[in-house]
Amino acid sequence: MKKIIFALSLLLLCSCSYLDVVPEGKATEEDIWKTEEQAENYRYYMQTYMPNLIGYDWSPDQFAGDDFITGARGTTYYFSSKSLLYGEENANLTYFGRWAPNCTSGGTNYDIYRGIRYCFYLLDNIYKVPAVSQENADRYAGEAWFLVGYYHQCLLEYYGPIVLVKKFIPIDAPESEILTPRTPYDECVKYIAECYDRAAGLLPDVLGKFSLIGAFDAFASDHVFDLRGVLLYLSLSALLVFLTVQVVQRRRWN
Repeated sequence: MKKIIFALSLLLLCSCSYLDVVPEGKATEEDIWKTEEQAENYRYYMQTYMPNLIGYDWSPDQFAGDDFITGARGTTYYFSSKSLLYGEENANLTYFGRWAPNCTSGGTNYDIYRGIRYCFYLLDNIYKVPAVSQENADRYAGEAWFLVGYYHQCLLEYYGPIVLVKKFIPIDAPESEILTPRTPYDECVKYIAECYDRAAGLLPDVLGKFSLIGAFDAFASDHVFDLRGVLLYLSLSALLVFLTVQVVQRRRWN
């Protein structure tokens, strides 16, 4: 019996050691940056976190303002925008999440902060890719900076002042880097504008050049300036609303 227990102990020890070894040929994160083609595949992956802003079932922008409405038999499960009309949204339960990988059954969620994290991961590694040209590396980095700004802008438009992410945060980062407070609105606008400025300095002026994997370039500097203009317009609108409220309150109390 003792011999059997001893043999089993050796087997368990060997098994543990075996599990610590990465199988030969298994892909790792470092493999992403070994070739330009792999890096380009990752480049398009960054864009998958862009919310669908026009689909009635993926975004409240089109059908949550009483402009369009479905019949009584169209439940919230099938027409998610009704969740806002009927008061079914709260901080812990939503049909339109933009910050975490889970949401109400029948709803749609985009983990935008994860998309931001992946963008910074590319920025930290794209210039390390062997044989990548300076032109292509700059373009990939420009697209990453554009998406960092765009993702933050999406969050800002939905939630107001948000937590800003300005670098790649590893999974084992201390709580002081993860549990950070929200940033004032004006500082959010300034940071997003800075991201767009960085992107504009790296992206080409026009689109149309085919990439290594047969797809068109995703963004050009014109797109950056368009979004930057929208950002500044919205920030000005928010300021005008704030000033209007202040004037009304003063008149009411005076």
